[in-house]
Amino acid sequence: MIVRIGKPWWIVGLVVGLIALAVALARAGLEDADRWSSVISMFVGTTGLALAVYSAVKARGGSSGSTNQVHNTVTDALVKGTALLGRDVRRIGSGRPASTEAAALPEQGPSEVRNEVRGGTFHAPLIMARDIEDVSLPPPTSSAEGNDSGTAK
Repeated sequence: MIVRIGKPWWIVGLVVGLIALAVALARAGLEDADRWSSVISMFVGTTGLALAVYSAVKARGGSSGSTNQVHNTVTDALVKGTALLGRDVRRIGSGRPASTEAAALPEQGPSEVRNEVRGGTFHAPLIMARDIEDVSLPPPTSSAEGNDSGTAK
């Protein structure tokens, strides 16, 4: 995602703040400036540690597995609609076949996905995946009969 900033006013604010801090510490004297610097350093270090932990947890994606395997199984089922089986899928539209629009999402860390369907008839889309983004499938057909080209055995 690209974020555009109109004018970098935050840089000016940061510079002015640092200059004000330097002037305040210079007027406080050496001992008081040392104490204030220690307190400020503690807050900066704590903030840095919190950001590092947050980044590590977010990059991990919350998964606890150690593999990148996908197990999607459809057995003895009649699928008369769209069948979408995958792990990480994005931008599936109804205008073109799913196979030409499917694209892998950015890696979210190791995980194992297990989806299973045994038996049944599906007149609407069948979707089996872990992470799905921007999926727009056609509505189910009004005919319950349809053709048998979507049969999965």
